[in-house]
Amino acid sequence: MNLQTIKRQQGIATVLIVLLVGVALSASTLGVIYSVKSTQNKQVTSHASSNAQSAAWALAEATRAYLMKLEPAEFDNLRAEVDAAGAAGLEIPMTLDGPLAHLSKSKVIANSSYTDPVSGKPHIEITVNAVDSVSKSATTLNVVYAIVAGSAGKQCYPEGKNRFNGDVIGQNIDFKMTGDLNEIIVDGSYGSGDSNLHSIRGIERYKVTGDLSLSGSGNDYALTELQANGSIHIDIASTNIDEKTPISAGGDITIAAANATLGTVVAGNNINLSIHEGSAINVQAGVKILGKIKGVVLTADGYRVNPVEPGSPLGAINFQSSATISTVLSRADLSLGNNLKNLNNTYSLNDVLFNTYSGTVDETIAARSIICTSSPTIAKAEAGKSIDNCAPIPDATNVETDPEVKTTVETKMIKYVPLDLPPSLIADADSYKANYAFHRVGTVNHVTVQNINGLTETAKTYKLLDDNTLETLAGEKTGFNICGNATEKCIDFNDESRILESDDTRAPRTTVDDRGVIEAIAPKGLWTITKKTAKLAPGVYYFDRDLLITGINDSNFLTTIMSAGHIMQTEEVRLLAINAVPEEVLCLNQNLSVDYKQHIADVNITPIATETYYPLQNGVVPYPTNYCKITNGSLARDSSPDEDFVGQFALMAGQENNDEDPVSYQGGNIYFTSSLGVFGRVIAGNTIKLESPDGLKKSNAQIFGLIGSEARAAGIDNAQNDLTGTIDVHTDFYTEVLNKGDPDGGGECSPNDAVKPASTLIWSRYR
Repeated sequence: MNLQTIKRQQGIATVLIVLLVGVALSASTLGVIYSVKSTQNKQVTSHASSNAQSAAWALAEATRAYLMKLEPAEFDNLRAEVDAAGAAGLEIPMTLDGPLAHLSKSKVIANSSYTDPVSGKPHIEITVNAVDSVSKSATTLNVVYAIVAGSAGKQCYPEGKNRFNGDVIGQNIDFKMTGDLNEIIVDGSYGSGDSNLHSIRGIERYKVTGDLSLSGSGNDYALTELQANGSIHIDIASTNIDEKTPISAGGDITIAAANATLGTVVAGNNINLSIHEGSAINVQAGVKILGKIKGVVLTADGYRVNPVEPGSPLGAINFQSSATISTVLSRADLSLGNNLKNLNNTYSLNDVLFNTYSGTVDETIAARSIICTSSPTIAKAEAGKSIDNCAPIPDATNVETDPEVKTTVETKMIKYVPLDLPPSLIADADSYKANYAFHRVGTVNHVTVQNINGLTETAKTYKLLDDNTLETLAGEKTGFNICGNATEKCIDFNDESRILESDDTRAPRTTVDDRGVIEAIAPKGLWTITKKTAKLAPGVYYFDRDLLITGINDSNFLTTIMSAGHIMQTEEVRLLAINAVPEEVLCLNQNLSVDYKQHIADVNITPIATETYYPLQNGVVPYPTNYCKITNGSLARDSSPDEDFVGQFALMAGQENNDEDPVSYQGGNIYFTSSLGVFGRVIAGNTIKLESPDGLKKSNAQIFGLIGSEARAAGIDNAQNDLTGTIDVHTDFYTEVLNKGDPDGGGECSPNDAVKPASTLIWSRYR
């Protein structure tokens, strides 16, 4: 028997204990490792779930945004498709690439659509099956949205007016206007003092934000309204201004018109009347101004401040010759002399001074004193301070401390409301789809054509050959001639010329105007409709540079012409806007005759059924298909409201460059330099000039339609429209022929039925 000592047994026990501890540590380590791995799996699962849920909400939000962008009709169509899909639902297609490519296996299903009986809003239920291939996770999200599809409202267009932006100047202007739209509106000044001589016929109303000056002859035509935020100067012979004609200004008013019968004359500052043997019903100077006028400082209660001549009278009235006045009111001292034949009522926010006037007065009120150095017969008087040296007055109130006297006078004052013109933004030649768009590309003339019968419906670019035919960019000849049968070059380009040569050297306006626009110089180069041109294919034309219109005298161009630069006309051609062309001519290719005379509003544009206007191209008539359509087997005028609006214009110059920051405007001047017949609206993005840039050639322009300018290149403070020359504007042609019916009835183009898109999350859940 082998006996072990206690010492030896202790050693074995130690070894066993070490072994047991090692096993315990191993088990513990394995447990920790397992625990860590389990936690990692849980965290990965949690992150994957979060990724999938985030993806699901991202897709739900994208779907909501997509639904809100749909037009009402498109949204209604989608709801109808959802209903038709039944229980399977309608899959909304998605294109997910780039950073979202890992969600490409996801699907969005529109399950159902219904109208909530309480709110009346459409509800749509969406199921998003989000699959994230990176995190290898997926989830399903159900949402219900209440959607209100947005709508821009009924499309509307600026109301037709004869409106100029910038100053209107000119010497010996011969201006005749006929029709109901017989007014001139100017965001700037009209005229230049007594050096601005006019022969005015038919213009009844002038409304300007600057100064208004009319001198010359009125040719026995009536003026029915005159308004200027600045000053008014009237010195016109043979003009009918009567008591029904309101005359109002934010500044001074000077009227030199013998035997004039005036009605209401209201000025924010002083009034000078020289109306020998004339009369006026209500003359008020220094009235309150309700609103802002550029360059004018007002007191807290709305009266003018004169920062140039402190202490000089504001709101004074100067009667320079004998007249009969019913009511007169002045902010300054009112001085009344013997050149006044009769007075009814006199009021002043200061003193009323009867210097040499000795006639009768029904009522006199002065916020300060009534002072007599003559002997008027006054029936009723009231003064805030005193009544001095006047003959006994039957009804007199002299209360030195009465604070109500000034208020009494102010209640009798007519307040001046300044003319406030919203921006006029029509002339942007590049924003309209032209049938023929001319671009210079390198050394080649390109023409992009669309909506032309026999050539192309969708926009397609051709090269313009020297024989006026079009060739595809691949070199295929079409045989299509844009100038009829002419084989000599009828539309040419010169890359070294421009209408305004100073554009090569001058610096453009870099200050941002009140519409956020600066000026850009149009690219160098000049398109010319040459003297070889007898006809152009009917349609809307666009040119990407300046445009010179010559052509054969007495040519009839059935075109709406737009230029991204300036436009100048030099020959006696006739320009007929698309809307001015009878449908028999535009659509059926009948020839036409145009008969009109200077200063006469009547014009006869008559189809000639036995003759053709334009030679067939490849055997077909090249009419613009966006204006003419076959309906029930017949070809007739059929166009959209957008096209009807564009078709009003005969000439439009200037182009806005929206891709620049800040936005810039280029070109925009229109020059008339010879006799001309225009049957359509004329709109210059910058200014109108009735003469050549050198001033040597003048115009005799007959415009059947409207005329206007926008000062978008020069800015309103710098632009000058020069109307030196002879111009007739016959506005009835606009109302009766050109205006095919504004969809919103004109106005300032503010849709009143616009609807903002909206969405509300009704409920959501995960499945």
